[in-house]
Amino acid sequence: MQEIKQKQAKIVSFVFPLMGGGLLLMAVISTLLTYRFINTASKAKGQVVRVYAGGSHPVIRFVPKGEEAIEFSQKMGFPHHFKMGDKIDVLYLYDPQNPARFQTTIDTPAGLWFPTIALVGVGGGLIIGGLYMKYVYNPQ
Repeated sequence: MQEIKQKQAKIVSFVFPLMGGGLLLMAVISTLLTYRFINTASKAKGQVVRVYAGGSHPVIRFVPKGEEAIEFSQKMGFPHHFKMGDKIDVLYLYDPQNPARFQTTIDTPAGLWFPTIALVGVGGGLIIGGLYMKYVYNPQ
């Protein structure tokens, strides 16, 4: 039984850090994409027109330069609870020749950086967990 646990620990101590490294690489890519988005996006004032999940999933309406009003919902939840009528800064990228590539987000640290922070947290946790397994079940 102890031999099986050691084999499992050996596999976990190899696979977890490998997966964690992949997630950290994704976090680097996410960081670069977020910086590019921030540097190229336009800014507009938006207003919360609907809220879901107690205000953590707002639907925002804003008017891009020279366009009609657009509504979007933030894909992830926020710890901050928005209320109907709240004014919010919005970042957006819009190309009239390619409207399918329309990107929007709320201009807050959580709106911009949550995916990157989540990737770093999970990736770092997997690396630490794998190294822990390596040194607890296979000390050398």
